[in-house]
Amino acid sequence: MQEGTVVQVIGPSVDVRFESEKLPKLYNAVKIEDKEKNISLVLEVAQHLGDNVVRCIALATTEGLVRGMKAIDTGGPISVPVGEQTLGRIFNVFGDAIDEKGPIKDPKKRYPIHRPAPCFEEVFPDLARQFVREGARLLVVITNDAWFGPSAAAYQHAQTSAFRAVELRVPVVRAANTGWSGCIDAAGRVVGRVADAQGTELFVPGTRTCEMAVSQSESVYLKFGDWLPILCVLLTAGWALQRFLNLRSRN
Repeated sequence: MQEGTVVQVIGPSVDVRFESEKLPKLYNAVKIEDKEKNISLVLEVAQHLGDNVVRCIALATTEGLVRGMKAIDTGGPISVPVGEQTLGRIFNVFGDAIDEKGPIKDPKKRYPIHRPAPCFEEVFPDLARQFVREGARLLVVITNDAWFGPSAAAYQHAQTSAFRAVELRVPVVRAANTGWSGCIDAAGRVVGRVADAQGTELFVPGTRTCEMAVSQSESVYLKFGDWLPILCVLLTAGWALQRFLNLRSRN
């Protein structure tokens, strides 16, 4: 862990100077502690300013912070616990439990708060509809589900593929590293899945061959898109408004 010195404090912005060639990386957590002033503050490196100075953003009040105070680079970004142990719990941005149920005991995994976004393209119906309208008769979803870990979230993410298959009447093949991989026909039925000999479907290598019919018919959603639900909403709103006006005129 490298030690630096606070050189400037302006609101939540804190500039810290470190030794040459020992600057913390962007997004690294930097801690400032002073027991006499009752200060325990976490900063996040936001910018390299040059002259061995980094600009950090304080994640709490900077009251009492002054130039010359020591700052410690933790060597990594802020991280939070993940996994089944966190279900139903409430945490702050540092991963500390704040629901008065006590800390998480020996969390198996901690992930940094800055991570690549998950592959959620398949949750957008209009995007999949665009591909099919351009001629695709089979959708292939290649996704990175590693951030879900061995949890139910991987299966929940996979369910969106079934929705896309039904609403567009096209089969979907899904290949997910660590997540659920398999084949879904145009009716939304699972016709094949990747699993090991014990039936485990997550975090297992494997291959699967599936046979699925490719239909040339078009679904209502493929033809009209979101116009049908929009029309239903407008009709419902019109009916509600008309009923409201009728009740008001009677009174």
